[in-house]
Amino acid sequence: MDVISFIQYWMENGKEVGTTFACNGYPYVAVDEILTQLRNEFNEIMSELTGVTEQNLTGTPGFSIPLTTSSKILVYGRRNSEDISNEEIVLKVVSSQADDSTMEMKNQ
Repeated sequence: MDVISFIQYWMENGKEVGTTFACNGYPYVAVDEILTQLRNEFNEIMSELTGVTEQNLTGTPGFSIPLTTSSKILVYGRRNSEDISNEEIVLKVVSSQADDSTMEMKNQ
C-alpha cells in the first residue's frame, strides 16, 4: 500500500474526525523507513507530536498533517503490545483543536 497516496486522497477528499486506519504487516525495520519517507514528503506542512509514550511507538517520532480547517491526521507507528516485532503505521483523524502534546495513542 502506498501510504503517501492514501494520505493525499484524504487531503483531497476529506475524512471524518474519529477515523483510524492502521497499516500492518510490514517487516520490523520498514515501519521506521516508511515514517521517514512520510516525514520527508509532508515536511513543509507537518507538525511534530510531542509528549507521546515511547513504549508504544516505533523509533521514528509521529507527526500531524492538516487535513481541513477543522481536522488533521495524526501519523505514527505503534507496536502491538502482545508481539513487539509486529509494528504498524496508524493514521488517525482528529479535530484540529486537539493538542499534539497530549494525544492519547496507545492501542487506539
